[in-house]
Amino acid sequence: MEKNTEYRASTFEDAQSTLQEASSLQGDQRWNSFKYDWSIDNAKKLNQMSLEDLTEHLKLLIGAKLSLEQLSKWFGEDVDEYTKSYNQKIDEINNSFDDFTFLARHPNEEAYREKHNGDLPQTKPIDYYRRKFSNWVIAIGIVLLMTARFRGLGVFMLVAGILFHFFAKHGYKFSQPVASFKNHLIVQKKQRILNADKKYCQDNDCSDETLKSKFKYEESLTPIYSSFTDQIRLDKNQTEYKLSHYSDIVQQNIQYFPPMETKDMRRLLKIYEALLNGVPTWEKALRYVGQNEKIDEMKNTLSDAIKNATSEITQEIKNAKNEVTSEIKKNSEMLDKVAEETHHQTNAINYWNTVQTSMQAYQMTMMNETRKNTEVIAAQYQK
Repeated sequence: MEKNTEYRASTFEDAQSTLQEASSLQGDQRWNSFKYDWSIDNAKKLNQMSLEDLTEHLKLLIGAKLSLEQLSKWFGEDVDEYTKSYNQKIDEINNSFDDFTFLARHPNEEAYREKHNGDLPQTKPIDYYRRKFSNWVIAIGIVLLMTARFRGLGVFMLVAGILFHFFAKHGYKFSQPVASFKNHLIVQKKQRILNADKKYCQDNDCSDETLKSKFKYEESLTPIYSSFTDQIRLDKNQTEYKLSHYSDIVQQNIQYFPPMETKDMRRLLKIYEALLNGVPTWEKALRYVGQNEKIDEMKNTLSDAIKNATSEITQEIKNAKNEVTSEIKKNSEMLDKVAEETHHQTNAINYWNTVQTSMQAYQMTMMNETRKNTEVIAAQYQK
């Protein structure tokens, strides 16, 4: 990595703007729109063109168009992959900060949960139709009635038992006073834990601003924005250079052929194949393809059509693609510029990835320290 090099930090707005630039490039007319004039003189020249020149122009045109099609596909897939990774990283930071915030603001609750299988005190469900309690009260009342000393209490217990029996029969909530009282104590215990956290937050600054500063939340987003922006721009610059080159080759060769035929490169591929198979002229090849063409056999893309072509024409188009690609290397000035941009942006990406790794290590340390505070508090909640 370059030393003493400052890389421009990107923001959320920069990342969104760069993504829009990538989308704009994908919608660039140079991918598909090639306008040129066509006249009777052009048609005459085409039919008088030698087979060698005809096939050479066709080969370069199809090779460049195929390169454009594949370049568009790869660029779109790269942008989607970078965007997916970017969103995942942002989600990870947000999830980590949410965990940190919860730990910082709810140490008592987290401490209790750690000692009780992740749960706060939970009230138990009550069956208000259950008659066990009323039966016990009635039974105790009868026993007490048999003793002179506690006969008065026995009468009271008996009457109370009969009333609770009546309440249970109809499912009234006050039919289970013991179970209800136990739940009341559980609710109180839970509330004490929550109140302890409220007091903790009152005694300690747990505001969003303070916690974000402590967690270095904003700082942790910067390398994600920056790495994403540099990666998209790097891919965009390389793609834009190739797009410009390929579209120039298409424009140079497409003007030799009628717009009606060049609108469908798959059909042009069949014409080229006919010429390679011995049809001597453009006119005859066009007629031959028209007679033998079956629309239902046509594929969705030029790439699909080439996959289903003969091995001979597949090799020809492969050679044409190699010629088109080799032309890029001849423009040394442009190539040097792209190489320089690639070198700088690659270093920037590596730098921001390193910063991101350091931020993750720092945030993990903060999480551990916050969790230690929770463990100290947890001592009062031993099972």
